[in-house]
Amino acid sequence: MATKRGSHSVIIGMLLCWSLVAAGQEFAGGTGAGGDPYQIATAEHLLGIGDDPNLLDKHFVLTADIDLSEYAFERAPLAPAADPGASFFEGDPFAGVLAGNGHVIRHLHVEGESFLGLFGGLADEAVVSGLGLEDCLIQGQYNVGGLAGYNEGSVSDCYSTGQIAGDFWVGGLVGENYGSWRVRDSHSYGWGHVSECYSEATVSGITDSVGGLVGYNGGTIWDCHSVGEVAGGLYCIGGLVGSNREGMVSGCTSSGSATGNSQGVVIDGSLIDASWGIGGLIGENHNGHVSNCFSTGAVEGVYHVGGLIGVSDDGSVSNCYSIGAVTAEGFAGGLIGFGRTDPVRCFWDVETSGEAGSERGTGLTTAEMQTIETYLEAGWDFVDESANGTAEMWSMPPEGGYPALRVLAGYEPVLPQGQGTSDDPFLITNAMELGSVGHRPRAFYRLDADLDLAGIIWSVAPVPAFAGHFDGNGHRIRQLFIEDDGVVGLFGYLGSEAVVSDLGLESVAFEDRGEDVGSLAGVNYGTLATCYCTGSVSNFSFVGKLLAYNHGHVVNCYGIGNTNTGYTVRGRQIPAGVLIGRNDGDVSTSYRRGRSVGELWFDGTTVNDLALAEMQDIETYLNAGWDFAGETDNGTEDLWTICAGQDSPHLQWEGVICDQ
Repeated sequence: MATKRGSHSVIIGMLLCWSLVAAGQEFAGGTGAGGDPYQIATAEHLLGIGDDPNLLDKHFVLTADIDLSEYAFERAPLAPAADPGASFFEGDPFAGVLAGNGHVIRHLHVEGESFLGLFGGLADEAVVSGLGLEDCLIQGQYNVGGLAGYNEGSVSDCYSTGQIAGDFWVGGLVGENYGSWRVRDSHSYGWGHVSECYSEATVSGITDSVGGLVGYNGGTIWDCHSVGEVAGGLYCIGGLVGSNREGMVSGCTSSGSATGNSQGVVIDGSLIDASWGIGGLIGENHNGHVSNCFSTGAVEGVYHVGGLIGVSDDGSVSNCYSIGAVTAEGFAGGLIGFGRTDPVRCFWDVETSGEAGSERGTGLTTAEMQTIETYLEAGWDFVDESANGTAEMWSMPPEGGYPALRVLAGYEPVLPQGQGTSDDPFLITNAMELGSVGHRPRAFYRLDADLDLAGIIWSVAPVPAFAGHFDGNGHRIRQLFIEDDGVVGLFGYLGSEAVVSDLGLESVAFEDRGEDVGSLAGVNYGTLATCYCTGSVSNFSFVGKLLAYNHGHVVNCYGIGNTNTGYTVRGRQIPAGVLIGRNDGDVSTSYRRGRSVGELWFDGTTVNDLALAEMQDIETYLNAGWDFAGETDNGTEDLWTICAGQDSPHLQWEGVICDQ
């Protein structure tokens, strides 16, 4: 419900929108289809989306800036929660596409209960991009954000300014970026993705999970930053993210202050309700992965206060630093305030932070922190060097100072031939061009030559996060070697829009103590088709020959080689030698073969411990419905071929010739 300021009338939008839809006049143009989105030019056009559930899966594009200063809302104007008091979003979330096209929505004012923002909820199919929210005022209880209270979809190239306030799960842009830690019923839900976004909003909370960009994160956040001040009451207060639980944060920074403002009370000699878990970047990191990030803002709380992270239990932290002043009464750290996570290649400035110690990490002087050799010797990937990788994540400012993330420093990576479109993809012909993929993670790419990466030791995934299309074009990437403690693979994370096809990885080697390790990707939400990998993987937890963790689709892929763990993590013996370490998606017509046994995936079924002779017998696969060259019962695409009795199947595009 929206009340128009300056009058006593309440806009009954549903009936009005219904009449306009019937008349075909509700938008400035378009049909709502992917190639012909509805055009939004006025506030009335925008608000009409929220009045008709039939519009929530359509495509929209802004054609002008929109001013909402004449309206005040008691719930999210688009896709509000049906029950604002529920623990999870209930109702019809937005499941369509909204392209801001570089336009701005100003003076959004929402004061209500929960799931507040421009959108109450974004479904996993939702895509929102290129949109600015300026001078917004959002006040509520929980799941409160400038753009969305709750997100399962994809948000990119968006920003917010203004004031955001709530009780808990409060973020400058998104209140809750959903992830698997929040289990609900037996339904399959998406994971939220936030990329290339920022917030300048001032954010405040009363209890927990309050962040400058995202309050609670269980999904993925990459190439984002926040600059606004963040203040919370009790715990999990972060300059960028309040609480990161099993989520990923990569290539991000925060410069605003993070303050826990509850001093607590002493009852029977014990201090209770005092602020803890305050971090310059993240308040709490629980089983999450943080890489290539830094924070510069001041941090203040009572205890468990860290320049980068307040509390970090398990998960991984790598290639990060912090320089902000840290103030606490106890358990303070220049990098991490408290926790069991052992960060690798991470540093803090002992002079600017005022902290000589930290729960983990390496403390350095300001001069050492501003010397590139400090980071090169640790394996950080910098511009103009290739021994540590070609993604060129970092650069040193020409005028001197601390390392800067290339995405925020205006660095322009090598530009491969092509336009990055489906009709004219970027052509990848060498290692430097491969490293540029992460700088344009939503573009189209085609591998135009085999690549040999020998001599490069990567400290992170060559492409940390990807949401575009990568066509291997029947080529191979060889000698990929990564040493890392986080999300590891050629691709770290593959977003829901990502498609990788016709690609071979050969002689792959990983040494890792993290949790998500796979040759092709650490975590997949997208689609992998007709790909293979060979080599070895070694790590602690979710280990897969192809993928560590699958939430997406895998079809017609295979892996050859062994994975090794030999560890027990949190009381669970970690299995070795599997195609996918943990699967919550769908996998079909794919296999893995080790030295003596293998496994087969088809029709939602996994068959383990197949003998080598069975793996080399075409009948094993024909009986499972696989499409082979020379037969038509299972299809005519001829996707697979086999040298019976000599080897397990190969993809037809490999051009394997059997011994006579």
